[in-house]
Amino acid sequence: MSLPDELKISVESLEGASVVRVSGEIDLASHEQLTDRLREAAAAAGPVVVDLSRCSFIDSSGIRALLLGEREAERFALAGAGEQVKRVLEMTGVAQAVSIHATVDDALAAS
Repeated sequence: MSLPDELKISVESLEGASVVRVSGEIDLASHEQLTDRLREAAAAAGPVVVDLSRCSFIDSSGIRALLLGEREAERFALAGAGEQVKRVLEMTGVAQAVSIHATVDDALAAS
């Protein structure tokens, strides 16, 4: 039995935006950590781009964290979601509510 991927989050300033890089699983046990980091990034002003390229799983609590981040940010985008995460974003309607890009560079260029 394998253990879930521990959530790791880093934030960096890049081209005037806060890039929040997420690695691992966003679930009930870890969503508050993401919510806190997204609030911090939104408070820094400027666009917030969430890099989901290393996110292996997201559940409804993770979706809620992303939507809260989107509500607090001046501009907000998601980038690099893999097929499984992208499918969840589409099924939950997030893909219609939030700007989603293939890469962080694409998201930065659009902001």
